[in-house]
Amino acid sequence: VENLFCLIFTVEIIIRFMAFKSKWNGIRDFWFIFDFLLAFFMVLETWVLFVVLSFTDFDLVFFDTSVLRMLRLLRLTRVARVARMLRFLPEVLILVRAIGAATRSVVLTVMLGLMIVYVFAIALTQIAVDTPAGTKYFSTLPEAMFSLTFHGCFNNDMAGMARLAFQDDLIVGALFACFIVS
Repeated sequence: VENLFCLIFTVEIIIRFMAFKSKWNGIRDFWFIFDFLLAFFMVLETWVLFVVLSFTDFDLVFFDTSVLRMLRLLRLTRVARVARMLRFLPEVLILVRAIGAATRSVVLTVMLGLMIVYVFAIALTQIAVDTPAGTKYFSTLPEAMFSLTFHGCFNNDMAGMARLAFQDDLIVGALFACFIVS
């Protein structure tokens, strides 16, 4: 995968350099030089280092590649270029702001759902102690939360779980039905 990305970035830099009418403009462009250096270090790390190490007896243990890995972090500054482009696309900026505004509601909804699963898992773990449904689905709190989430919320054999819960104890079945409704 790294070879593919390295190839794509190298081809991109070559195409961008060839697109300059005057090659000196490419050398003067800060972002082009920055992207060129990123691609150069990527080629150095992915291909050149591999070739050098495969043709020599040099052991990789003695070579510190952390410097090259730190240079990978410079790629994150490309995100700043995308943020700069948002000024020219106000529709995308509106969508990004809407996603940001909706994030709080989504997080609170997920937390509420987790609290409901947690409370019902505690109740079913305590009530269904010596029943077959309790042994199969609610023996521990994490197992009860897993069972409620995947069988109750995601409908993975919910009917079988409900059948077993109602067969054993009416209270366990009613509590499971309340969880499904909530």
